[in-house]
Amino acid sequence: LLVEAIASKHLVDTANPTPATDGPTPRADTDPVAAIVRSLPPDVLSVLQVAAVAGAEIRVDLLIAVADLGVSHVMRRLDQARGSGVIDAVGDGLVFRHDLYRTAVLDTLPATSRAALHLELARTLDHLTTAVAIFGADRRLRSYNAAYRALFDLDAGFLDTMPDENAVLD
Repeated sequence: LLVEAIASKHLVDTANPTPATDGPTPRADTDPVAAIVRSLPPDVLSVLQVAAVAGAEIRVDLLIAVADLGVSHVMRRLDQARGSGVIDAVGDGLVFRHDLYRTAVLDTLPATSRAALHLELARTLDHLTTAVAIFGADRRLRSYNAAYRALFDLDAGFLDTMPDENAVLD
């Protein structure tokens, strides 16, 4: 992935490559994945920021609601992101091509903006009639909506402790 990103954006001279070193991890300003993300148009990046805060799988219905854009506007921006290689189609949905891309998009958000998006996503999720629960990479519950709580008759106090998925299934 990294080699492909570097080659596709001509971020190194492939005719005269330099040998790898055991030095520090590249800084963000030399990271080819971050460079690709930073090169996205602002309107595309803003949609991807909402998607990245929501999780690795991209839910178009959430993007439309939170970004307050029409379907055609969101889809056009997602098409541009797909063309840049940041996201891919998988089955009927869209996902970040790699977690490195999602992380790079998240890194473009100040902490306060990320927190505000989390809050907006939570409010939007809670108004959906479809039961939704989002678990993090650590398999702990990150967010859920009222429909999820009602469907499985789960106590809000319990869910608010962010239990792991095994505890929820028990």
